[in-house]
Amino acid sequence: MHDRRARQLHRPDNDCTPGSRQPLTRTRVCKSKDRPDLPDSERRFILRSYGVPRWTGDDGELDHRIPFFRGGRTNRRNVWPERGAIPNRKDALERLAYERVCHGHMNVRVAVRWFRRDRRVAYRKHVR
Repeated sequence: MHDRRARQLHRPDNDCTPGSRQPLTRTRVCKSKDRPDLPDSERRFILRSYGVPRWTGDDGELDHRIPFFRGGRTNRRNVWPERGAIPNRKDALERLAYERVCHGHMNVRVAVRWFRRDRRVAYRKHVR
């Protein structure tokens, strides 16, 4: 089965959700985009993969590992069930990365790495 901590839904499992993105330029990252819906079949697959087929999201959300505005795709390789309050620490890190990228203080690739790796490290280093 998957990593025990990931099953607690506090971080994505690298095998289930390795991340998937469409490379975007800084201009496209900083431009508003409509987020596509996650098909029900993909949602069911994701929840089964994490061992929580009946999870309703009442205590969290289906979230993008690589944030959508940074080119993260809405599919099973990039969406995972994240347990916890909304907004959360990941949301604060997303806002910071967005601001830095869009104001020219950070490269898009660096921002993607924050989320492809363990985002908690980036949070501790840059948000706290």
